[in-house]
This record gives sequence, C-alpha cells and structure tokens, in this order.
Amino acid sequence: MKRMLRKPWNSDDTFDRQGTDLTKGDMKVAHASETGSWMTKEAKLDKTSVNLAVYSELRKSLMLGKIEPGVTLRIQELADKFGTSPMPVREALRRLVSEQALEVLSNRSAAVPPLTLKRYEDILRTRITLEGAAVAWACDTITNLEIADLEKLDEAIETAREQGNKGEFLEKHLQFHFMIYRCARSEAALPLIESLWLQIGPYHRQMFEADHYKLRTRHHRELIEALRLRDKDAATRALQDDLLMFAADMRPRLTEVLGG
Repeated sequence: MKRMLRKPWNSDDTFDRQGTDLTKGDMKVAHASETGSWMTKEAKLDKTSVNLAVYSELRKSLMLGKIEPGVTLRIQELADKFGTSPMPVREALRRLVSEQALEVLSNRSAAVPPLTLKRYEDILRTRITLEGAAVAWACDTITNLEIADLEKLDEAIETAREQGNKGEFLEKHLQFHFMIYRCARSEAALPLIESLWLQIGPYHRQMFEADHYKLRTRHHRELIEALRLRDKDAATRALQDDLLMFAADMRPRLTEVLGG
C-alpha cells in the first residue's frame, strides 16, 4: 500500500482562499449559527477565546475540505498565521488528533490521516445509520420556515455548482446537511455526526470533480420534499442515496491513491 506524500504547509496560503488572512492582534472567530452557517467577526481575544478560535477555524477547515490530505500542519507556521503563540495551535491540534481528524507527525506537526477503503466503509455505514436517524427525527420537528431556508440553501448549492465555485459549493453543502441535523433536536447525535464529518471532510473536495456530481442536488430536493411531507422513510432513502452516490465516486479514487 502506498502512503500519500506529505506536502508542506504553505505559509502564504490561507485556510479559505476566498477569505482574508488572520492578522496579529485580531482574530476571525468562527461560529456556527442555528442554521449551520459559518460567520466571522473581528475581536480582541483572551486566552480562552484564542484557543477556541484557533480550534474552531481548523475544525471548520477540515470539515469543508480546505485542509486536504497530504498537507502538513506545522505548529509554528500555524501560530504565525493566526498571530498567536504556539500554545493555542498545539492545543487545537491535540484536540483534533483525539477526534481522529488528524494524526501526529514528527517535527511538531500533524496531518490528515490516510483514508483506507476499510476505514471509509466503516465511516460510511456509521454515517448512514446516524444521519439517517437524524433526518427521520427531523421529520417530526422541522418547521415550515426551516424547510424554506433549506430550499434557499439548495438553490445556493446549485448556483455554486453551475458557476464552478468549489468553496461556495462545499460551504453551502455543509450548511444544508447540518441544518437538517440540528432540526432533529438531538444534542446527543449532533456531536457524533460532526466527528464523522471531521474525518471525511478533507476528502469532500473530491465530490466537486466526481462524475455523478450533477445528480447530487437531486437527492437534496428529494430530501426537502420528504421533510415537507413528514415522510421518514423517504427522507431516510434520500439521505442514504446521497451518501451512496458519493461513495461510488470515492471508492475508485481511494483505490487509485492507495495503489490498489
């Protein structure tokens, strides 16, 4: 089995190439709103806030696939980028390693762990179970206003796809799914689902180039309609079809990367 080559982290890159670099003295704090959207604001931060901001930004970047497999994350380079001491970065990486989102490398660095086919299949079946349950529960609790917001997000996803805007597509795709999972009103299930997305997120950019990419929003529309009708079976099927379509695209790509 071939192991992916580690690419050094380019300190001139940003986590979000469409955004603005973080600067010393100020920090953009990532927040998840009730609809799952990520927002930023400038703020002077105390120690606790700095730790949370660094962790949240790295976590968000992993879930959106902005930190791709093979990229090496070095503590000092990240500290320079965030304008902090190495301590908040070290703590953030430690937490992400404990969540299985990163693995420790030598020389004070970390990276996204290689995703084997076996591990991917395990994550997939767990996602189908947990996320399928969440969409079924959401059928009982989602409001008409939330359904309308989902329709707007789906339109934004389609617009991003047509324009070839990878970053916007992935951002709206994340918001779409997690809005539904939050509508399930399960404080126990949501962190588990987030953990799975942390592990698979770095590979989500593969979806943008996948052969079945154009069909993806069809499953979103089917899911919205099932939620509107409060049809748990249809909602679960639409979610499962969405995940299995992505899996069909991912398997050959993983096989190619891993050398068979």
